[in-house]
Amino acid sequence: MLIQLVAGILLIANRFVPLALTLLGPVIVNIFFYHAFMDTAGLPRAAVVTILWLLVAYSVRSAFAGLLQARVDDVAIPKTQFTRATVR
Repeated sequence: MLIQLVAGILLIANRFVPLALTLLGPVIVNIFFYHAFMDTAGLPRAAVVTILWLLVAYSVRSAFAGLLQARVDDVAIPKTQFTRATVR
């Protein structure tokens, strides 16, 4: 409950929105699947919450762009003595 409360406050305050979405994502998935498979009476509300989460996540999608990269560029890896020795 504390994670949901903190994430909700972050969303309302419009601060650290990607972090708040990351914290709420697994909670919303659990709520949606619970209502999809066990208690279908709450499914419309769960679907609305999921859609709202997707809309907010889409609005800050650039914050998640690094997570969807297939490979890390060599430029992003700092060139230290240790990394030069391990890359060879």
